[in-house]
Amino acid sequence: MKVQLIDLTDSFAVPFKMTPIQQLTYQDLELEPILSVMAKNDEHIQQAVLTGWFLSVLDESQLRYRQAAIRDALKNAEIITALYHLSDTTILKVIDEGWGLLMGSASYQVSSKANLIKLFLQAIKQVKEQATNRWESTAFKQFFQRLEQTFSQEKLNQMYQVISSLGDYSPSYAFSTSLLAGLQGDMAELDYYVKQNRAAKIFRDVQTHLSTKFVSFVIGDRDDNSSQALGRYENRAMWNLATEVSNTFFELKHFFNELRAQLAFMQGVINLKRTLPAKTPLTFAKYSTEIKITDLRNVVLLLNHSAEQVIGNSFNSKEQPLWIISGANQGGKTTTLRSLGQAQLMGQSGMLVTAQSFNCKHFKQLVTHFKREEDSQLSAGKLAEEMQRMQQIIADLHQPAMVLMNESFSSTNEHEGSIISSQIMAGLVNSGVTLIAVTHQYEFSRMLANYSKVKPLYFRAERRADGQRSFKIIPGQPRETSYGIDIFNRFFSSPTS
Repeated sequence: MKVQLIDLTDSFAVPFKMTPIQQLTYQDLELEPILSVMAKNDEHIQQAVLTGWFLSVLDESQLRYRQAAIRDALKNAEIITALYHLSDTTILKVIDEGWGLLMGSASYQVSSKANLIKLFLQAIKQVKEQATNRWESTAFKQFFQRLEQTFSQEKLNQMYQVISSLGDYSPSYAFSTSLLAGLQGDMAELDYYVKQNRAAKIFRDVQTHLSTKFVSFVIGDRDDNSSQALGRYENRAMWNLATEVSNTFFELKHFFNELRAQLAFMQGVINLKRTLPAKTPLTFAKYSTEIKITDLRNVVLLLNHSAEQVIGNSFNSKEQPLWIISGANQGGKTTTLRSLGQAQLMGQSGMLVTAQSFNCKHFKQLVTHFKREEDSQLSAGKLAEEMQRMQQIIADLHQPAMVLMNESFSSTNEHEGSIISSQIMAGLVNSGVTLIAVTHQYEFSRMLANYSKVKPLYFRAERRADGQRSFKIIPGQPRETSYGIDIFNRFFSSPTS
């Protein structure tokens, strides 16, 4: 039975490992503090969130489906937490009690796996108890409907009765056989019967003796060969049953692994929402050909400050695939670039976005190219390292893609850096990439027109008349200065008397 709560195309239960390019994006966007708050040292939540961020390629209908499930989860946070812990503890209990079940005879596999299946069935009964809650999303409604169809109370009772019998030392089942040439037996299917009380059993035995010939034999205490032969016959008889029981066990194990993984994703969203300060603007992403963002705020800043202390920014772009953000040093450019990347990854995975509204394009890939410190091993210069990294990004791009660049190619002089930046950015944009770049290179914006017909959308970090930064990013053309003197005066100028 497939668990279809939040995923339609991917499996959250499969271990996820970031590629080198994804690791750089993870570092550049400062996603670690966000993941830490969401996961709370839980490796399953961590894996589910990373999978959602980097592997969730959702179309519009899938995105709405998952968002509705997340809304439901947020409204029923306590129930989701309880279900997540139930699925996790059930799996851990099964692992703890079944650690030595890979070896052993068929009869041992049957009885041992049957006892583990009982643990799963008991947990399923507890999961079903939450079906009476007022779920609103299609995901949860269909989940509990399928659960009821597969594990109705009648079916659950029957399964529990059979499994309990298989796990007993005095089982209520037998195998019928026909004797072939060479005293070889032809084992038939399992003949299961419900245990009866003592009087009924005696009456049945009497009937058996009257209607059929009853034959039995006793193996001597030291007849090892006969004992081994009997064991082989028993193993042959139990083989098909052991296979069926094992298959059932692994189906239920997969069910709970997938359930835990998907609930882990929801639990991560719940943890983040609980941690964000009051009055934080929250919304869900909407796919659109027009990028329209209102009051977007950096998630990492919100985790360390009140909502009133974190400045939000708004953007509006119809068809412009290239944004250039310039302006005063320490004016909030890089922080805003990170907030755009954070929101895109979170929004496309179905999570909440820290903004009043977030209309975005649908991207299969989001990568970053931020400036780096000098290589401590001196294996390559900064410019060479930047070029190598950009080459790797271009080779790995999957369209449609978004690339975020932060002061790229600023390790050389402005003229050479401007030439490199303008040619690479023009090539990316001409190939269909949506590009947002923070730069101090004034000259490159004029060069860009020589390589691309795309008209950039220009933004600038606002600087007030007194030199103070408002941390607002406003529409505006690049200027020749980044007002670094403001920072110098702030720290080194003597106070006026």
